[in-house]
Amino acid sequence: MKKPVTIRFSTSGPQAYLIRFTPGSKGLWGDFRFIVDEPVRTADWWVVLDNVVEKQTTQCPPENTLLITHETENIKRYDQKFIDQFNWVITCQRDMKHPRKIYTQQAHLWHVGWFGSGSGVDPKERKNLLVTYDKLSAITQIEKTGLLANVTSYKSRTSGQAMRREFLGKVKEHFGNRFHMFGAGIEHIRDKWDGIAPYRYYLAIDNSYIEDYWTSNLADAYLGGAYPIYYGHPSVFNYFSKDALTLIDIHDVEESIKTIEKVVQENYYEKHLKDIWEARRLVLDKYNIFALIADTIASLPQGNTPRQITLNPEYKPVFKKRLIEIINKVPLLNVVAKKIHHAYRGKLVGAAAEEEKKQEQWLHYLKKVEEDKKNKFASHEL
Repeated sequence: MKKPVTIRFSTSGPQAYLIRFTPGSKGLWGDFRFIVDEPVRTADWWVVLDNVVEKQTTQCPPENTLLITHETENIKRYDQKFIDQFNWVITCQRDMKHPRKIYTQQAHLWHVGWFGSGSGVDPKERKNLLVTYDKLSAITQIEKTGLLANVTSYKSRTSGQAMRREFLGKVKEHFGNRFHMFGAGIEHIRDKWDGIAPYRYYLAIDNSYIEDYWTSNLADAYLGGAYPIYYGHPSVFNYFSKDALTLIDIHDVEESIKTIEKVVQENYYEKHLKDIWEARRLVLDKYNIFALIADTIASLPQGNTPRQITLNPEYKPVFKKRLIEIINKVPLLNVVAKKIHHAYRGKLVGAAAEEEKKQEQWLHYLKKVEEDKKNKFASHEL
């Protein structure tokens, strides 16, 4: 029997019981055995997802180290010293400086079946409720009772998030109660599945328009068996059939709404049901984070001589601790630091209040749109 390749898989924090993405939740994928976020004395490969939470050490061939980035350049630029620790990098960031970059999708983690902190589910029960790879794979059909939906949040910290919020408001204004919106600050649902699975069409809007970058916004749509109407980079067609989704440009609201109407009126969901389910299979079995790692490692040259390797996190909390110690020892620095901190906190409180006010205004706007649509239909019936 062939010995499995042992992979130490380190992440930037608890990743919603990540092992659930593997068959039987056993951490095995083909000939590869994954040890997730646990100390490992010796490994054949060491893979890091985005960052490590603390300084870590393992015996591993230095050639067999791989970083997977999860952010675009307009959100985050990774520290060069951190990147240089790895022999390979899977990324969408074209400007990143590294001699061995692999440009491909980054297997963003699914959100369906994940009961996070905002779900309202008791933390002790979350692990028992998580939807696993096996459960998702066993599903062969999904009943649809609704038309069009989107799960999002009110966040507007980036230009992409603000634009998404504005676009969704316009779509709601046009479609009224044919379009259902869910998420934090809008309409609460425990699981993202509940905002996708009952609907034939799903508005999947990514915050960045970057080659080889698509996220759980699209993956979750397929897992819920919906036909995605998608805003993102056209390179998505390197991964899915052109019959499995329709692209829109949220910068052009009028044209996007025409496209959505066309998709609905011409029954794209029914026409492309086989394409949706094939895309769903790809999300589960090819673009899964464990499949991505296994396929990538199988295609790369292997180092065979283990050495003790130490990886440091991108931002060292030790530096922050040391800085605080220095400030506390110097009275003048301590006074200045407190004034800066109080001013900063004041700005945060003010910004939070302003954001809450905007959220209330937006929710009031959505409610008014809904009421106007109902009144319009009622007057037609009369």
